Amino acid sequence: MPYVHDGWWGNYDDFEASMPEIAATLGAEEREELAQLFRARSLSGPRTLIWFLGRLLRMVSPKTLVKVGVIRYITYLLMGLLSILGMLALLIRMPRVMATIVNDVRVYGGPEGDTERAICENIDRRVAAAFLRLFGLDLNLDELPNESKIHLESKPVTFDTVVWVSHSLGTVISYNTMLDVISICRDAINAEANDATHEVTRTRAAAAKRVVAGFHRFITMGSPLQKATFLFEECLRDESEASTFLSWFTSQRIAIGREMDEWWMNYYLVMDPVSGRLLHTHRFKPFVRNIHPSYMGLPAASHTSYWSKKLVSSPILSRALGREVFPYNWQAAEWSERRVSFTRVLAFLLVVSLPFIIYYAVRWYFTH
Repeated sequence: MPYVHDGWWGNYDDFEASMPEIAATLGAEEREELAQLFRARSLSGPRTLIWFLGRLLRMVSPKTLVKVGVIRYITYLLMGLLSILGMLALLIRMPRVMATIVNDVRVYGGPEGDTERAICENIDRRVAAAFLRLFGLDLNLDELPNESKIHLESKPVTFDTVVWVSHSLGTVISYNTMLDVISICRDAINAEANDATHEVTRTRAAAAKRVVAGFHRFITMGSPLQKATFLFEECLRDESEASTFLSWFTSQRIAIGREMDEWWMNYYLVMDPVSGRLLHTHRFKPFVRNIHPSYMGLPAASHTSYWSKKLVSSPILSRALGREVFPYNWQAAEWSERRVSFTRVLAFLLVVSLPFIIYYAVRWYFTH
């Protein structure tokens, strides 16, 4: 039976809500002090602006030119200049948005100090726990008690097949957490191979194999992961370990007859400045298929359009449920590489012309 579990990682600024187990062990005064500390460290418009300016400088550094090439570098340069103006306007006109929604990227992308690192670690732990809960397991791969499992019609349920779908900053968190889950499974299976005499070891290894077999698809949409590799790579899991974990996971699934073709699908749009193809040689390229849906979208606004388009949701549902349950012509919902390249040229010309358009628009406004 298909089931959709909608997860999120918000309220990290609320100490008691995000870390209830720790909060329960503290007195009222200690809880209040930590609550104030979490709010002070995690919500700040000016700090977010300063952090973004630093990352934009990193984007236009000569090292970035070497990594991305001249054409994309020029695009990044102009986009960076426009982003600075946008950030300043956002801080002045909508400071709450800057201090909360945009601030999420700063907190996770560049945690500073023990408090922010604790927030990020807790986010990863909560997301991993939510994923394994779908299989009826805890973070140790032990069976959850019935009261802690997902309930449908008042009955505890577990699932054999899970598709993980993420968007925007959620793709960065999901990438890290997905690697953590694979690491947990690998450790459990290796532990059984080294010593299969303990029942707990065997049980956890069996649970790990169930997760490996049931982790059917990993979907990223509007993902900044490629940009994160040079803007805030420090928030990503170690490059060599990431490649090792995904290679191990691939071999495990192939060994039990599970196909890895299009296991990881990354949806991006040329007109979505946040998204992009995942091309990092070790982190992404051997494991991911980049897909451009068959529509252009509005510049920038297209970042929030993925789920609202059947050209994205229908292929995902078809791949998740199977052609027999949800028949769909996948090729009809995707652009060819030639069409993507042509659109990328148009987007480049649009970005290059934007400063001139803004200049002449302002000049016309003040002279009429």
